[in-house]
Amino acid sequence: MGTVNALPASPGATTTPATSPFRAPPVSSPPVTYSVNEAPTLTGTDRRIIESWSSDWDSATPKLSPADKQRLQTEFIARLQATQLTNYRTDTGKTGTPGSPELRRGEHAKGLFAVLNGRVRVTPDLPPELEGGPFAPEASLRAVVRFSHGPPVHAISDEEPSHPGISLRLTDDKGHTQDLIFSTGTAGFSLKDGVSGVVALETQAARRQMKPPHGLERAADAWALATTMLPQLAREHGWVSAAQETIQFARDMKAVTHDADSLANLTYFGKAPLQLGEKVVRFRLVPVEPRPHVSISGFDDYRSEFKGLLAKQPVRFLLQAQGFQNAQRTTMKDARDNWEGSSFVTIAELELPQQALTDAAVLADLATVNALAFTPTNRWSQDPRALKPLGLVNETREVLYAASAKFRASGGDASHQAPRDR
Repeated sequence: MGTVNALPASPGATTTPATSPFRAPPVSSPPVTYSVNEAPTLTGTDRRIIESWSSDWDSATPKLSPADKQRLQTEFIARLQATQLTNYRTDTGKTGTPGSPELRRGEHAKGLFAVLNGRVRVTPDLPPELEGGPFAPEASLRAVVRFSHGPPVHAISDEEPSHPGISLRLTDDKGHTQDLIFSTGTAGFSLKDGVSGVVALETQAARRQMKPPHGLERAADAWALATTMLPQLAREHGWVSAAQETIQFARDMKAVTHDADSLANLTYFGKAPLQLGEKVVRFRLVPVEPRPHVSISGFDDYRSEFKGLLAKQPVRFLLQAQGFQNAQRTTMKDARDNWEGSSFVTIAELELPQQALTDAAVLADLATVNALAFTPTNRWSQDPRALKPLGLVNETREVLYAASAKFRASGGDASHQAPRDR
């Protein structure tokens, strides 16, 4: 895998020299200590909730047909790559070159902050039916974290409406890695399935091309939904379903485009189901100690605010799981469902340790994680119990994430490994 340039501190600024994701840690780096030595433990209520989760989920899980898989490999890969080129042209005014690292991700293109030395600790009393892959009682894992801005373009100010996300890579530093992907909003996916997700990316690309003057942003949003999302979803699901999906997508986007707040204050949802042990779960990350609302403004304020926060204290999140109960209460057929009847249980804690980082170190770490290709199919092992991705969204991601990564000169073996701790 080639190297990438660090992000500029502001629009038009020069970039730092390319950096390898496997560089040796700086000799002067002080040792990092973690504030929490013990993982959270399960309560009696937690155990009763887990007992309500069913292991009979296979028949309720939809799968892509051979014809749908063929469409993904041809039509939808081409459409996704077209949006990557469109977004790059909108971003820079230039024509992008396929297979070049100058291109960006199809979504969450702007990296906001990176941590290479996070730590995830699994509860010591994790029940056997939830053991799989990295999740074992008392497991202690290093976590590589990429915080990102939601839109599919890089040249966007942090204060613009967004749905920030987290890409999380767990490792034992012995050759095993596991990716988990989160974004803000609701527990459910923003659209019915993965194909609808591609249509949403095309709609966002069309909206970004308009560049409406101040005060006309909502009109541009409505125009993009009416002329791009609605007719394309109608071809996939019919006009009634398309209208319902478009309206709900518009509401969801409005709900997640909150006033920009500290990355440490947000709740991040996994949204798509994974098999863990005998069960099927969806994850979320909940801040342990959220602070009062922090105002974010300017092009790179997320980065500077989070850097300043880590200099004073660690940042911790509870990793919680929500389990499949039955096909009615927790449907697997419509990814928009929030599984409201299923409660979350804390099974681990993520800590980003207190550390004083220079601006150069922050940019170097960000360049490192931007070179990685995060995907739910980057798994601890091929054992089905080890967080096997399930459902239409994940089947679509398996194909399109790999194609997107290769299109931007990533996706090789190195991009699925864990970069060294600093």
